[in-house]
Amino acid sequence: MKKLLSALLPLFVLTACVGSNNNQNPTNNSTLNSGTLANINTAIDPTTIGFAANFAAQHADLQIAFAPYYESDSQHSAGECSNAQDIYATTIAPIMKVSESSTLNSLWNSDEYFNCNAGITKLVVASITSAKLSIRAAVYDFNNPDITYALIQAKRNNPQLDIQVIADKANLTDTNSMIAVLAQNNIPVYIASAYAIMHNKFMVIDSQSVEYGSFNYSTTAATRQANNAIWINNSNIAASYNERWNEIRANQETTAYQTSQSQYSTQPFDSGVNVVASKKTEENGKQIYSIAMDNTDIDSVHNLVNTESAVICPISMTALGASCLPNYSYYSQGSYSQNSPFYQAINDAQQSIQIAIFTFTDKALVDDLIAAKNRGVKVQVVADYSQGTQSYSTVGFEKLIQNGIEVRINKSYELLHDKYMIVDGNTVETGSYNYTASAQTKNAENYQIYHNNQALAQLYQQDWQAIFDQGYPYQVPAQ
Repeated sequence: MKKLLSALLPLFVLTACVGSNNNQNPTNNSTLNSGTLANINTAIDPTTIGFAANFAAQHADLQIAFAPYYESDSQHSAGECSNAQDIYATTIAPIMKVSESSTLNSLWNSDEYFNCNAGITKLVVASITSAKLSIRAAVYDFNNPDITYALIQAKRNNPQLDIQVIADKANLTDTNSMIAVLAQNNIPVYIASAYAIMHNKFMVIDSQSVEYGSFNYSTTAATRQANNAIWINNSNIAASYNERWNEIRANQETTAYQTSQSQYSTQPFDSGVNVVASKKTEENGKQIYSIAMDNTDIDSVHNLVNTESAVICPISMTALGASCLPNYSYYSQGSYSQNSPFYQAINDAQQSIQIAIFTFTDKALVDDLIAAKNRGVKVQVVADYSQGTQSYSTVGFEKLIQNGIEVRINKSYELLHDKYMIVDGNTVETGSYNYTASAQTKNAENYQIYHNNQALAQLYQQDWQAIFDQGYPYQVPAQ
């Protein structure tokens, strides 16, 4: 039987916080003024539109991590992590009191959980602990105890630290969601309901740096799924993510969360797929890679776009010297046009395109990949095992294979949850964006494209090759 979280947690009525008292960055406002967006269709709510902007010749420090982390014959225990029991008492115990079906307890007691903030989780926790003024998070799935605990400890250690979290509406019934624990510890949480899903996974630190990628803030995302995350120390990119956070927050369907809204499901998710130790999970899963980036062009893309205007860009972005770009599908003269940095990267490819993707249903992408193959580009795709049985994906796969493109299916993880593409061995696209029509026109998503950065591309190629090698060729069903 579903139980209201309010049965055991105090009722918190959270007042919407407008802006940040600790952040002097002019783009970090939680309301939109009437002149914020240029060239928009006024019939459409500007907070649902999103934007795409190019920042030329950027310099930044990057840290990159890949999941999952899993060791063979591991004998980890709670004693290996000095604060393990406090994490449990702060984040998991309150959930277990109201949701006996939660999977968090079983994960906590398993070897795979005790990586002591290794790898991808450590990258996010380090971002949080570095904050001095503000943290703005927008996350689809929020049930990672280490990350939740890091936010709570950051607030305890610095009560003036302005932390605000936007979560998707699915967290209200998620068996393991920890948004109530955040609210219980004086961290405002808002629920985004204007989109099919608020699918972002990003965190802006002090308006100076951003952590983002395919990595949801969940335990299984770190220990059972193939994911990636980037932390980038660049104020321009941070400003673009702040702008998007503010747009989502300003939407009239983004509302202050109250713990009485939480109603835990009695059906925890179980994919039935067991992760096994491998070179990727034992070695790559522990690593955090560092790159000093110089003179790199970056496309920072945030949808949702469903408008008659091809180019939408906040004034705050043009004030930073960014160039406005077409964004996703836009409606023009009776039909949708695919004209965005994502498609442009494919159309510009000269040698190779390597894709690792969770969900793949974009018909226009299929056609563009075939066109790339026909002009001599080597195209390879590896997708999650679920896509091998879904008709909306297999139709595209079959078309790719019929045109000589190699497609593989990976079943080595609970989910192959990555969403990235490497072009010509020097350009990387990655973020929350699955290659689907819903990601284009219904969800709140983000991605970035790093142009001509071979060092970053090599890291992603290393991860891609491991995932690709684990996969098996997709077989077109016999007619």
